[in-house]
Amino acid sequence: MLRDDWYNLHKNDDSNPGFKKKWVNWWYYNKWYVVAAVVAIAMLIDLGHSIWLNRTNQPDFQIGYIGCVLPSDTAEHLEQSFKELAPDANGDGKVIVTFNEYALYGSPDAENPIPVDPAMNVAAQTRLSVDLQSHDSFLFLMLDPERFQSDSHALCRLDGSLPEETPDSSVPMYLPWKDFPVLAEMDLGTLSDPVLAASQPIENQTLLENLFVGRRYINPETDPEYAKACEEFWNILLAGTNLQ
Repeated sequence: MLRDDWYNLHKNDDSNPGFKKKWVNWWYYNKWYVVAAVVAIAMLIDLGHSIWLNRTNQPDFQIGYIGCVLPSDTAEHLEQSFKELAPDANGDGKVIVTFNEYALYGSPDAENPIPVDPAMNVAAQTRLSVDLQSHDSFLFLMLDPERFQSDSHALCRLDGSLPEETPDSSVPMYLPWKDFPVLAEMDLGTLSDPVLAASQPIENQTLLENLFVGRRYINPETDPEYAKACEEFWNILLAGTNLQ
């Protein structure tokens, strides 16, 4: 039924005079405004829900790994172990730690790393560049820290100071994984890959023993709450080191 036909049919309907005629007349001229309002409200509700979900699913901390390709279960154990140590940085009642893997090398040999496939290397370099520009990762686990710092200048000293502000400081910018008792004593289980661990069980910790650990500088003036949470997390990791 056409719009004008519907209006003409009901405008002279005397079965319920008064209010009904006013309603028919009002609906005829305003129904599309009502439809538009309903659609707008639905869109606002959906947008608000999306924003809420996005906020509550944001990671509290991100950890950048720059090394060789890690078995998936090693990465999962690492992510879970860091999650158990980390505080709730954004105050949403849960802790989310994201492990960002940038596989730039094909072997865990720090002195003579073998590059990965060129296409994989380019993809990893691109994702790492985005991470560095966005200041996503707070912690860095590195196979070649000197090269990483030379290329990125992303690390600060382990006491949180910037290298350019403390050029004569004896505080390093990274330490070996094994020098962090909290990390070296993580229960990361054994490698479950049937190919890599075919002859004998391999502890996931052994795949990390050549890594170095460093951190990014967080400006307490621009993001005081996150800076405070990062210092809390970092102090947890420093427990038992000679920097504690």
